[in-house]
Amino acid sequence: MWMLHDSFLEVVQENWNAPVFPSNSMNGMKRFWLKLKRLKQVLNLWNHKVFKNLFTNILLCEDKVLSLDNGYQLCHDNTKFNLLQEAKASLFKLQAQEEAFWKRKASAKHLVDGDNNTKYFHSFVNRKRVKNSISKIMGEDGSFMKEKEEIANFVVQHVQIRLNKVFTSSNIFNENLIPNIISQEVNALLGNHPSMDKLKEIIFDINGD
Repeated sequence: MWMLHDSFLEVVQENWNAPVFPSNSMNGMKRFWLKLKRLKQVLNLWNHKVFKNLFTNILLCEDKVLSLDNGYQLCHDNTKFNLLQEAKASLFKLQAQEEAFWKRKASAKHLVDGDNNTKYFHSFVNRKRVKNSISKIMGEDGSFMKEKEEIANFVVQHVQIRLNKVFTSSNIFNENLIPNIISQEVNALLGNHPSMDKLKEIIFDINGD
């Protein structure tokens, strides 16, 4: 879970490569033990100050995404869109960390309790279903729809409108953008068929080798 955080590997590397106190000349297991002890202290501090509580971070990020999404729906602005995408990317990272957390929890609990984990795994699956479900959706008038059938009809109608939209093609070719490198006379000569005498001259000039 920690390894999915952007700064985790950098923190570990910097701490591991730092000189060992009280003497950097120590070798062997004592040096290894001192490095592990120091790294443990650093990671504990990093966990509280940087990583913090994963589930609290997810709730805060979800609220931020919802707020930015509502703002973008009211005013389609590029700046708001970019902020919304950044917030969604942060939320996806946190959700990946949460998934790693639950996988580790599930594996550990399965090893300890064996087949007694049926209830635990069912609650885990139900939690994932709730997170991946759509509980409400905002319509074009700003109102929210919460009924499943109403949400489904709105989504289907929205997709049909997008797929059935008639696009009018426009002629984007502009002849003025092409530079006139050759004259009209030369251009006409390039399109003419060569005479028999010219062909004969060209063939006879070909090197026999």
